[in-house]
Amino acid sequence: MILVAVLILYGFFIGPLRALTNDIFITGLFNLFVAFVIVMVFFYLTLLLAGSHVLPVNPRDRQEKAAARGILRRFATGGRVAMAVVRDGVVVPGPGGEPREEVWGHGVIDVDSTSVVTLHTEIDLSRIKGPGLVFMRETEQLRHIVDLRIQFRSQEFEFMTRDGIPIKARLTLRFQIDQANFNKNLHAHDPKAPFPAPISWSMRPVARALTNLQVVDGGGPLTKWNDLPLLYAKGMLRAIISEYRFDDLLSPNEPTRDPRKDIREQIIARLKPVLMQQGVKVLSLSIAMFLPQEFDPDKTFNQEKPELDPITAQRIKAWKAEWESRMIKLNAEGQAEADRQREKARAQARLESIMRLTQALEQDLPLSGDQDQITQHFWKVVKKITDDPKTRSLLEEDQLRFVLQIARPGELPPQLEPPDAHGFSSTT
Repeated sequence: MILVAVLILYGFFIGPLRALTNDIFITGLFNLFVAFVIVMVFFYLTLLLAGSHVLPVNPRDRQEKAAARGILRRFATGGRVAMAVVRDGVVVPGPGGEPREEVWGHGVIDVDSTSVVTLHTEIDLSRIKGPGLVFMRETEQLRHIVDLRIQFRSQEFEFMTRDGIPIKARLTLRFQIDQANFNKNLHAHDPKAPFPAPISWSMRPVARALTNLQVVDGGGPLTKWNDLPLLYAKGMLRAIISEYRFDDLLSPNEPTRDPRKDIREQIIARLKPVLMQQGVKVLSLSIAMFLPQEFDPDKTFNQEKPELDPITAQRIKAWKAEWESRMIKLNAEGQAEADRQREKARAQARLESIMRLTQALEQDLPLSGDQDQITQHFWKVVKKITDDPKTRSLLEEDQLRFVLQIARPGELPPQLEPPDAHGFSSTT
């Protein structure tokens, strides 16, 4: 208003055409018109010159420069201009904190180098654009934002085993839009050309990733594209866990077995082709430990007063009984095998004693003499054999007493120490 008042005073009282005639009204109107024409010419000339410098357009792209001039001219003349800034896959709020997730109408969107936006009309998808400046048409609206970087999602879910035990497990998934590749050498380009984008992408996988978005329970907004892969994995894990018993998931009786590895491989084999059709590629999947639903690590690992949940306490008792029965069975089998080996060694010792006795008789038997001399000589040979420490260790106590009593008539047999746990005398 001050500018208009100054122009009116200038046109009616000071203007250059004021001296041509004494008609103040006509001369004032003509001077005012000329002043307004000059102001408008400089105004639009300023918009023309500054339009391509206010926004970060490509100076070699004529269409972007023209669109930027149109946006600035519309803004300067009081028209409505839709504006939004996309950073790290989200829309930045406006200066007053107002949300700009679904701006519409003629305007511009500044998209960072790792994101892509979709523009929709009232009928269907209009365009998929980004990164850089995206100029919107009058009938278009910002709808979805796709982050081209690797996505990481982790959440703890609850499941039910085949034997009706509620459990929980954390599922972690890394994925990315299909055909999105990082440019590893950003500096290998023509210096005269614009700086290349850090990520190259294709429009078709992005369109496929946005075709099957679902409405959340209660009729709320659509689910985001980067939330669907974890939901698919959750459903597959729920179906697999329903086929396992709780003990089969933990395998307490088979420490070398790892059921989580088998389950993870099954989920990856099922999930990859499904998400590939959705325009998403799976990079990695991990499953945390399966724990009872009421398991609380703070209470369980409390050093002062540990407290187990009912399911864990009951399963530990069952696993303890199972391992105790295995221990008793293994001890019994070991004792039976020890007794068998002991009896086998005794039989072998008896056989060796007889063979050595036979060989000794064949070598030391006299050529003449009566039967009594042969008998005495026989028992002397027996005593000689029993004096050998190796032979004594193979004979039982009763056998050794008998041989010594026969070989030394009239003498008491020496006291022998009791055999050890394996049936051998400690003198050996």
